[in-house]
Amino acid sequence: MRWYCTYCDRNYLIKLLALATSLSRHEQQPHTLLVVCLDELTRTLLDHLKPPGVVPIPLHQLEQGDEPLRTARTNRNSLEYFWTLTPTILLRLMAWYPQAESLTYLDADLFFFSSPDPLFDEYPDAPVIIHGHNFAPKYRMMERYGRFNVGLLIFRRSPAADAILCWWRERCLEWCRDCYEDGKFGDQLYLEQWPQLCDSIGILTHPGAGVAPWNQNNLRFSRQEDGIVTVNDRSLIFYHFHSLDMVTTDLYRPSKLLHYQFDLPVLLYCYLPYVAALQQAVKHIQNSLPEFTCGISCYDNQLPIAHTLLSTLDTAKTLASHLTGMERTNLGEGWVLCRLPIEAPDPEALFQAQLKTEIEAEHHRTCNKQTSLATGQPLL
Repeated sequence: MRWYCTYCDRNYLIKLLALATSLSRHEQQPHTLLVVCLDELTRTLLDHLKPPGVVPIPLHQLEQGDEPLRTARTNRNSLEYFWTLTPTILLRLMAWYPQAESLTYLDADLFFFSSPDPLFDEYPDAPVIIHGHNFAPKYRMMERYGRFNVGLLIFRRSPAADAILCWWRERCLEWCRDCYEDGKFGDQLYLEQWPQLCDSIGILTHPGAGVAPWNQNNLRFSRQEDGIVTVNDRSLIFYHFHSLDMVTTDLYRPSKLLHYQFDLPVLLYCYLPYVAALQQAVKHIQNSLPEFTCGISCYDNQLPIAHTLLSTLDTAKTLASHLTGMERTNLGEGWVLCRLPIEAPDPEALFQAQLKTEIEAEHHRTCNKQTSLATGQPLL
């Protein structure tokens, strides 16, 4: 039996169902996916829908009796609190399910394309297994926010894994912000220290692990006659669909972040199967709750900015009548690639602008702290 875990709220429920479906399709061993539900609607719907292998767990069960965690909830925003939860979720579930020899954390916007076996086989004795962002050259400056990605983490029951989780939890309780500060960023930059804390950590090298918008430009995608998608001639294991925007059930932005650009193979072999899975998940939920639209942007009067859109045929015709210069490529199976005449921003320029903003913010915090210490006034 393999044990996996994740967490999500109503806005990620559609993606969670797509993840669960892909895992059921490709995981060859019996498995359980433990899902910490961040709101009651998510828990209620999962209880009702009963996706195979999924066990919903209410958030209050995790928080019960945990005063440090409850305190953290009062001094950070919702996203930062969700990031703070990650190590606590892993620690609690390892304690509650002693039969689990290992526990694998998954972000809810992951999607499996083949068996996860290589993830476990590459380092059969490692207590913890992580993977890198493996940034494409034009995104290397983003390593400031972490060489490693939290999207998938494997913990094998051991003193070493427990020690890292306890250390990570303490750090996240102390500080877990949606900004860069003093060598920290969210829950993610803490992973930089793990190889120093434990010299037996496994860092995945399989090219099909952790494929995502930030590295797909540096990879070669193809699809074999049997339908298997490959990356650099190895099976694609999972793709991290970070920042994908479900505008409507018939219209998708591959990324809300305009500096990511997508070539036809990755859209055809990775994104089309994923949006089809999202459509099925929406239908599954709306069969029980027709008014459910959480996680769908549902634009009103103005289309979201994008230079690439994936659309159904009918929606593409509507878009073409409103968007001057739009190019259409028929992808088959009722889908169209829409290319818009929008110039993609330079990643380096974006990074430098963000860096300047963060340096100014950090300088402001430092000045405020020094003023507070000098006057004896509390820092608000």
